[in-house]
Amino acid sequence: MTTFSIPRGDYRAYPFNMEVGGVAQDMAGMTFVFTLKRHIEDPDSEILFTEEVTIPSGSAVYSALLEITSTDSDQEPGNYYLEGTSYSDITKPITADPVVFKITERLRKVMPA
Repeated sequence: MTTFSIPRGDYRAYPFNMEVGGVAQDMAGMTFVFTLKRHIEDPDSEILFTEEVTIPSGSAVYSALLEITSTDSDQEPGNYYLEGTSYSDITKPITADPVVFKITERLRKVMPA
C-alpha cells in the first residue's frame, strides 16, 4: 500500500493521474473526490475531510494536483486512509485503492542561540 506523509498543520500538493492497464488516461471533464478516514472501515459519517478536484473539459489532461491544506492536515499524528473516487458523465464512479496517509508531529523551527 502506498504511503504519503505530511507534518501536522502543513500544506502539500500531491500530483496524481489515472491509469488503466498502466496507460495514462485523459482526465478532462472528470471530478475526483478524496476522503480521509482514521480507519479504512469507518463509515462515511466519520470522514475527517473531503477534497474535490474538478478537471475542466477541453484539452486532454493527464495529471492534476490534490491540495491538502493546513486545516486538512491538522489531525492527531498517526496513520489515516486516503481514498479517491473519480466521476464522469460517461463512466461509473471508479474508486482507487486507499493509501496510507501518515500525519506526523508538527515541524518545529529551532532558532539559533
